[in-house]
Amino acid sequence: MNKLTTSLILLIALLSSSCKTEREVTIKGPVSSSKVVEATGQESESFQVVDILTPQKFNEELAPKELIEKDIFDLWDIFFESFVVVTSQDPYRSRVDYESLHTLLIQENSEFLTLLGLIERKMATKNLSHLSFEQRAAFYINAYNYTAIRLVNKGYLQNDGSKIKSFLDLSKGPNPLEIVYRDVLPLAQGIVSLETLENSIIHGLFSNISGEQELDARFHLAVSNTSISRASLLNEAYHPETLEAQLAKVVSHALKDDERIAKKEGDTLYVTRLFKWYRKDFEMDQGSIAEFIKAHSSEFTNFKKVKYLNYSYDINRLDQNDQQVAVLPSIPEITNPESTDSKEDDADNDQGLCSQIKGPQVDVIYFCQNVQDGVVDGFYRYKNEVKSAEICVYRREFTENSKENKLGLRGHVIEFNLDQNRQRKTDIIIEDNYSFKNGEYSLRTSGGVRTRAIMNIESQTLEVRQTSIIVGKGYRKFNLSCEAIP
Repeated sequence: MNKLTTSLILLIALLSSSCKTEREVTIKGPVSSSKVVEATGQESESFQVVDILTPQKFNEELAPKELIEKDIFDLWDIFFESFVVVTSQDPYRSRVDYESLHTLLIQENSEFLTLLGLIERKMATKNLSHLSFEQRAAFYINAYNYTAIRLVNKGYLQNDGSKIKSFLDLSKGPNPLEIVYRDVLPLAQGIVSLETLENSIIHGLFSNISGEQELDARFHLAVSNTSISRASLLNEAYHPETLEAQLAKVVSHALKDDERIAKKEGDTLYVTRLFKWYRKDFEMDQGSIAEFIKAHSSEFTNFKKVKYLNYSYDINRLDQNDQQVAVLPSIPEITNPESTDSKEDDADNDQGLCSQIKGPQVDVIYFCQNVQDGVVDGFYRYKNEVKSAEICVYRREFTENSKENKLGLRGHVIEFNLDQNRQRKTDIIIEDNYSFKNGEYSLRTSGGVRTRAIMNIESQTLEVRQTSIIVGKGYRKFNLSCEAIP
């Protein structure tokens, strides 16, 4: 038995040993999706489709107190150490264990969901405005890397049941980079995209360190959408007190990675196309791409030309040929499995879902659950019938500029695809400017899909229509009855 197999068995044992109601989890072979028998008597596979990183719900009553009280950086440590597997120490290389992530998710492992829920709730609510540069920078880098992994984790199975190969497989519509530009990450200040997080929020932090017109471009190698042409992820969280050392490590080791980041042939240095895309940033840092590389690598000091490698968005997935050298940590166990079913039902209500959204400027106004109409015929052909839903409707109010007030929906729907005979869970999260007229809140927004949502106050009903940006293709349309949140 090799080290990888041993470590995987250890991880699964640590995560699933304590809860009597858990189904057995193994990594002996591919895990099929759970199956659901519909009213038609036909057997259908159930799988998850990712629209957004909606914070994972979990049963807080069963969560260990020591885990609840951990700082978010320590929770990220557990996550990255568990699922980012080191395959080489010098040069440092790592891969993400998506098979274990997928297995734990579809088996609804309690310890795993608790860890995710705590991380995602704290990510969505943490106020960073008063924190230092190091605290904010470490937080946002971890948030980027964690979000990218979880997006792949939640969208690991495609509509046809096959596993994704590329990060861009998560995109919708004609723009192959749509997933990068889609608003996917709920933060205390609103929902942001990976592009905004890297090139606006993190970029802004690293360009104002000394108050001068300088830029520390190393962050481009610290953040990763898990594609193989990005630098390897650290199998630990970035921490404020060790940020500088960790940035130095990830950059120096990235430039040793001749498989995907940098390699020399004659007098020419070939580097990942990331350097071309962010040329201005690397030039602002050291004057030129060549000088940046020389400043952070003792191996590349004598070259005349810089050229760029082909870029691949294939995910940095652990495979059977990789050897693991890292020791996986223990995730605190759930120690009170009694009456699990009833407590999980209680945790699955509006307070459990909507409480993650509430904040000083966020007012949760409705919880919508009962499906009145799952499929409505119209101009578009809708193939998905919504069977059930849990969606919170909230307002985000900005006192300085009323034009920036937002209306948001956050939750999920369970829908049945009529053509593919498959049931799936789809996360729904939308936030945009809204109007209030004739007793209705309404918003329109677009990303990978166009969304129109209308919340009628008198009837307490929510209507949601989502269509492709390609005319003539419908994703879903449904009506829900709602109840006011006091």
